[in-house]
Amino acid sequence: MVELGAGCALPSLLAATLPHERAPSLVVVTDYPDEALLANMRINLHANARLVAPGCFVVCEGHEWGAEPSPVL
Repeated sequence: MVELGAGCALPSLLAATLPHERAPSLVVVTDYPDEALLANMRINLHANARLVAPGCFVVCEGHEWGAEPSPVL
């Protein structure tokens, strides 16, 4: 799952905490590549890491609309 313009990453966090059989195996959380925005997302992800379903991997990446998407993919 990829969340574009994630802000605080709530939809990504909810998806990552679904029961194991329903959770995605990879969640990529993205927003504008501003360090303050990314730091906020990382704080939220870290604070909820214990709730992430087993086998679900969550990453946080900066991405600017129109930029090459391969680093996110």
